Amino acid sequence: MAKAQKETRERERIVLEKYQAVVLEMSEDEALFLADILSRIGGNPELTRRRHQESLTQALKNAGVQGGGAQDIDGGILMWSGPRIDLGAERPAQNWAL
Repeated sequence: MAKAQKETRERERIVLEKYQAVVLEMSEDEALFLADILSRIGGNPELTRRRHQESLTQALKNAGVQGGGAQDIDGGILMWSGPRIDLGAERPAQNWAL
């Protein structure tokens, strides 16, 4: 004869959700350039978009890309202070070489 009993059990549920993602494909040289730039980013990670630097750097490392070594032929990558500039415009005097 069959027996039945009510029980409360737990089970793990996997929920799939859709989200917006950006997929960026680049060459190894482009990835090294991005890693070099990311290695020079400063700022408050709690109050600025600097908070994304560590996860981006780690993703590149996981892909086997670690920057910080090579420099451009002219001695480095320059980061300009102030507003964004048009490549054809006269460059501001203050800059930092990476």
